[in-house]
Amino acid sequence: MIIIGIDPGTATTGWGVIKYEKNSRHSLRTNQPVFTDRSVEFINFGCIITELDRQLGDGGMGNRLATLRRELRKIIKTYTPDEAVVEQLFFGVNSATAMKVGQARGVIIETFAYEKLPVYEYTGLAIKRLVANHGHSKKKEIQIAVNKIIRVKEVLNPTDQDGKVVKRFRDDAYDAVAAALCRIMKLETDRK
Repeated sequence: MIIIGIDPGTATTGWGVIKYEKNSRHSLRTNQPVFTDRSVEFINFGCIITELDRQLGDGGMGNRLATLRRELRKIIKTYTPDEAVVEQLFFGVNSATAMKVGQARGVIIETFAYEKLPVYEYTGLAIKRLVANHGHSKKKEIQIAVNKIIRVKEVLNPTDQDGKVVKRFRDDAYDAVAAALCRIMKLETDRK
């Protein structure tokens, strides 16, 4: 099964693709899935970066959302995922930002629906708790936990839709992989 995870945003949307085969076991100490060498395979990750256009009345929001849809469809075509995971929106102090991210989430979910992919949604808290064993894990802790699960020793750098390395958006791509891993862990704990 191939799973795509998404960390939604209007300027930057992180994505991560992993392959999962149901052959893990559970740790007696933590009750968490213990993945064998072949049960989880990291495929790729990256970021969709959209451009702000101040000359347009809405700041180019329509163009940003169109870019998001177009690039997400390319990723879906390339990796042919079976399921999608989208991080749920957290309403913080800035409601204007939350509304814009909500628009991006709508486009993302609609794109997956158009492609006939089942979509699962988890809160950032749930993703952090399952992947890093702590609901308030910092970004660096998420990267370490993801690398441990996918068996990578160094910090990876994502690329954008043009193939350029975008180190400054590493957190977005890692969060997307964590969302996909959260889905696997939910499958495993539900299966137990």
